[in-house]
Amino acid sequence: MLPQRESLPAVTAAGVVAILFASVGILFGVLMQIFLIAQPNLESGSRRAALPPETRAAAAVVWLFILIVAIGELVVAINVLRRRNWARITILIWAGLMAFFCAISCVAVFFVMSVMPQSMPDIKDAGPFLVFMKFFLFVFYAIPFAVGVWWLILFTRPRIVSAYKTPLAFDMPSMAMDASGFPAPQTAAVPAKPQKPSCPLPLLIVAGLLLSSAVSTPLILLLPNLPTMPFFFFGLTFSPWTGKVILSILAMLYGVAAIGLIRLKPFALHFVVFFQAVFFLNGIATISSPNFLNSFHEVMQQMAAKSPALPAGFSMFSDSFLRVMLIFGLVFSLTILGVLIGYRSRFLKAAAEAAR
Repeated sequence: MLPQRESLPAVTAAGVVAILFASVGILFGVLMQIFLIAQPNLESGSRRAALPPETRAAAAVVWLFILIVAIGELVVAINVLRRRNWARITILIWAGLMAFFCAISCVAVFFVMSVMPQSMPDIKDAGPFLVFMKFFLFVFYAIPFAVGVWWLILFTRPRIVSAYKTPLAFDMPSMAMDASGFPAPQTAAVPAKPQKPSCPLPLLIVAGLLLSSAVSTPLILLLPNLPTMPFFFFGLTFSPWTGKVILSILAMLYGVAAIGLIRLKPFALHFVVFFQAVFFLNGIATISSPNFLNSFHEVMQQMAAKSPALPAGFSMFSDSFLRVMLIFGLVFSLTILGVLIGYRSRFLKAAAEAAR
């Protein structure tokens, strides 16, 4: 009788959930692309388009990226069910990023929904609706957050790791005969391979974030001429186009560094730590610059003029929203820096073992 793989219902359930998540992402990506293409024709001739052409083009680029990511997630989900170890590692990165950003989104929902009534007088009487939206969006982000935590726990359990690393094998040369006289393949124990050192999981999640940044950031060069903030660097101000080019080059270097982290290359860790520290300090210097706030207000006024459908006093144009976003950016950068430094010794130890 042919040997059977160990049944792991939890892994099967996780793979099915991953396929559902990826399928929903693909569905929404396709529907949004269709909507953005057809949207000008859906507007009546007497009505002004709700989305300006520049905004529609930018949204199309964003949803195209989401669609590509969702297709990649579907490939990962299928290979999780096929017990491919690279898929197990990839879904751990996916789970870590999903859990982190969904947790941040839950907090952001409460902030935005709390600020909106004060910044938009027309909806001050919409209290019950805002309460419902808070609850709905909280559940919307809480579900993938819980799934991400579940995956992180499940795919790091020793039994699951072993199932992905030691599949069954057949010992074809030594055939035995069964009772009917037919050859019966014998299950041969796979010889224990020395455990290969691997990158610590938190650093793998950081590497996944850097890789996604490397893919998505250059797409900003494809965006139309939307109002854009200039690029600030320790008191120096660069044009928005120059800032796009600088960020795109940096993102590609981050992509190379992310691959280096996964492959346990010490130079990659040092590179990311250095640039994270530089841009964290640059963020503090930028916040302190009086030109930054003035530039923000100018860009917001241009965006409001290009998007008349947005109500006056839109919360994303307010100073309080800007402060929260700046604080979040600094905390996020500091968190990544803390993870890189905190796991530095474990990473270098694994890198030294891999180099032997």
